[in-house]
Amino acid sequence: MEDKKPKSRVSRRVLWTVGIAVLLIIIAAVVAVVVLRQSSSGVPEVDQVLDKVGKHYVVPSDETPALITVVDGNKLTSAYLKKFAKTGDKVLLYKKQRRVVIYRPSVDKIVDIGVLQLDSVDSSQP
Repeated sequence: MEDKKPKSRVSRRVLWTVGIAVLLIIIAAVVAVVVLRQSSSGVPEVDQVLDKVGKHYVVPSDETPALITVVDGNKLTSAYLKKFAKTGDKVLLYKKQRRVVIYRPSVDKIVDIGVLQLDSVDSSQP
């Protein structure tokens, strides 16, 4: 008869510890890859959108526009935006140029270019 010795508790603990450590390293690597892909090499989103829009339209170079992402197209209050913008669209607002550019990333197209109408605020009113 062969004498079978049970595995020692120490070796089982070591195997579990090593297994858990390897699993944690794999999870950390996956999270790091996802985060790095989302950050797009640290380029601000407005610059990314300007690069894409610039392929279709000569964007003004004398100012940096405000960037708005349409989160819910059903909640837009501007009649102009309701007419042209949809959820996911990027809206560039050029204050000095008084221009609005609506860009749809899903199809890589400029949807519309319009005149920016700002409500004037009377600073004398409280």
